Parts: sequence; structure tokens; C-alpha cells
Amino acid sequence: MMKDKMKDFMKKVTSSSGTPSSFKGTSHVLGSGPSPSPSSSSHPASRPTNPTPNPRPAPTKRPSPPPPPAPTTEFTPFTPLISSTSSASRRPDANGAAPAVACPSCGDAFHSELSVSEHLDGCLASAGGARARAAAYLAADPPPPAAAVEVLKRLLGNLLRDPRSDKFRRVRLGNPRIKEAVADREGGVELLEAVGFRVGDEDGELFAVMDQVPGDARLAGIRRAVLLLERAHPSAPPAQVEADPKESCSNGVDGQEEVKKTVDRQIRVFFSVPGSSVPDHDAPDSFYNLTGEEIRNEAKMRRERLEQSRLLIPKSYKEKLALAARQKYKQAVIRVQFPDRVILQGVFLPGEATGSLYEFVASALKQPGLEFELICPVVPKSRVVPHFPKPGERARTLQEEDLVPSALLKFKPKETDSIVFTGLLDELLQASEPLTAASQGTV
Repeated sequence: MMKDKMKDFMKKVTSSSGTPSSFKGTSHVLGSGPSPSPSSSSHPASRPTNPTPNPRPAPTKRPSPPPPPAPTTEFTPFTPLISSTSSASRRPDANGAAPAVACPSCGDAFHSELSVSEHLDGCLASAGGARARAAAYLAADPPPPAAAVEVLKRLLGNLLRDPRSDKFRRVRLGNPRIKEAVADREGGVELLEAVGFRVGDEDGELFAVMDQVPGDARLAGIRRAVLLLERAHPSAPPAQVEADPKESCSNGVDGQEEVKKTVDRQIRVFFSVPGSSVPDHDAPDSFYNLTGEEIRNEAKMRRERLEQSRLLIPKSYKEKLALAARQKYKQAVIRVQFPDRVILQGVFLPGEATGSLYEFVASALKQPGLEFELICPVVPKSRVVPHFPKPGERARTLQEEDLVPSALLKFKPKETDSIVFTGLLDELLQASEPLTAASQGTV
């Protein structure tokens, strides 16, 4: 019974697997490939039987970095500060020679840092150190006047003309002209130090001293500084006068052109007769006081000016009279009387600055470094002829100081323990002449 049931079951199983409708598709045996179809057999190259995935590119071999350079055995502590060359250029070469160190300013090569250090000061001065100080001096607040710049140009110009002269490499800062132009001005002392001067105290006085003769590099820097000062304040004759707008006629222009001409001083030296000479150089206080005749002449001139001012004259007419008076005198004869009764005479133009008087007198002294004042004896009190203009003002002229057509000034020295008045130059004294009545009448 049981066998019959099992047989029937096996028949059903075998009959169901044998029918074509029981399974549709392609069967594969595990591990075998699919049977080729007719279409695939006709085009065997169109579809590969076992395609492989895209292969990855082989990794490229990176180049190994170059070995680090061998450390140099030479110790160069100053190289990063004063040399702009690469580290390779500072290494010794194959022959073991010392490296070349370049100057950061001019680029010249030197064999050691010490040589560059010795060269650097002068190189910086020639490359613009002194010029930068000169620019700072001109840009100071308040700016220096033209007279102060002229003094500074003269100091540096003397050094350029004769750098080996000891007197040009030694400047006394206590001199009034130098003090006003350099010591009391912002950037003045710094400019002297930039060109090579050393400021120090000697016996209670300040001096700017250049110990060594400047080389070519330092002189080139000084020359650049002088050129900058010259461009800011061009040198001109001290007699250059500003024209009044109301005097811009042809006569006024001619007057300005005349001022710019070179003036012949026509120097003359007089000595007093033996009866009126002073035996020693120590002048008494009365030397700087007015005499009775001088007081009478001054009082007379004051009365004349007062009478003219009281007249009912239009202002325009007064200006014409003043212009005519200025054009009346083409020159002024100035005499300077010294404590030894020697008189120095020179010819000036009415439009020249009063500073030209001081330059004229200083050039005639045996001791050019002596400080002095020029006293104008006027009533009621003597006054000092100005040497330099006040800050913010232009220089006063001889015409404005009432020194035209003639004037007699008194020389008042400012003597010190080391510098005293020793008189005029020998060549001037040799050409002196006696002061006669005829010569006295010219002033």
C-alpha cells in the first residue's frame, strides 16, 4: 500500500519536470559558461567572452629630493644684514677662496664684512645720506631763511674747494652767523654730522670738527647736499631787491637790473693824523657815542623830515618823491671806523642787503673769525645795523636803513680770550692814505 503511494508520488514529480511548460529559460551548470547562441557565434569579436575591468594606471615613481647642501664652515654673522646676495654666493668656492660680500648701497663686492662696514658710511653719504639731511633741514618748521641757507652752503662749499684745509674742517658753532644758521636750526647739526663732522665741547665752546680728510664718496654726498640747498635757495647777489608793484615801470626794472650787476667796492683805507690817533686798541666808551657835530647834523635832518611830513601833500605824490629820491643816488659810500682809528671805505648799491656790509668788513680783517657789530650812530640812541633778517622777514637794504648816499659806521668787536681784534690785513694797511679834509668831505 505504502509502496503504491510512493510510486504514484514519484511519477507526479517526474511528469511535472518533464513538461515543456514547467520552466522557461536557460539553465547553467554551476561553474560552466553559457552556451553560445547563434547570433553570438557569428560575431565573436563584438562581445568578449570574459571582459576584464579597466586597469588602474601604474603609480609613477616620485623623484627623490636633492640632498641638502653641506653646511658652510665659515661663520658670517653680518651677512644677512649687509649683503643682499644669495647664500650660495657667500660660500667659499672650490678653491677655498673667501666669499665676496656686496655693499647694499652701491653693489660693490668686498672680501669681508669688515671692509663693507668701513666702506658703508661714506657710501651712504654719497648715496643720499647727506642729501636726506639737507632735505630735512629745508623742510623744518619754521623753514630756514635764505641767509641761513647761504651760510650753510658756504661752509660746505669751502670744504668741497679745499677738503685738506684744517680751518674748513673745524667750525665754531658759537659764531653768531653759524649759530643762527646751524646750531639754532632744526636739522642743522644733524646735517653737519651726516657729512662727517663730529660735534664736541672744547674749553666750554661747541665745535664741529672733521678729523679726517673726506674721501671721494663723502665729497660726492656733500656735493649732492649743496646742490639741493642751491635749488631751494639759489645764490644771488645780496643786493637783490623785491620790486614794488607801483614801481614796475621801466625805471624800476632798470634799478633791479643794476642791483644784479657786480659792484666794484673801490676800497680805500684811511688813517688818522698823529694828533687824533689812539695809541692802543682799547677804545673808550666815548668811541661809540655821538659827537656834538654828529648830534647837530642828525637833529637838522630830523627837522627837515618833520617839516616835509607836515606839508599837505597827497600820498601818491609823496611816493613819487620817495621813488625819485631812491633813483637819485646810484651808489652809497660807506665808511667803517675801527678802534685803532683806521677807516675802511667801500662803495655799495642802495638796494644791497645790510649783510653785504658785514661780509665786506669780515673779508678785510686779519682775524676773519672775529665777531663784531656795526653801530649806526643816530639820535636819540645808537642802533645796530642788522646782519641777518628776522625769521619770516626779508633782508633789510641800505636804502631802508637810511645809509644812502653815505654813512659812517662804528666797528664794535666781540673779543674773547682766544680771538681779539688785530686790525686789517697788511696789504690794505700798506695801501692806506691819510685822512684829509678833502677825503672827509666825501662822507
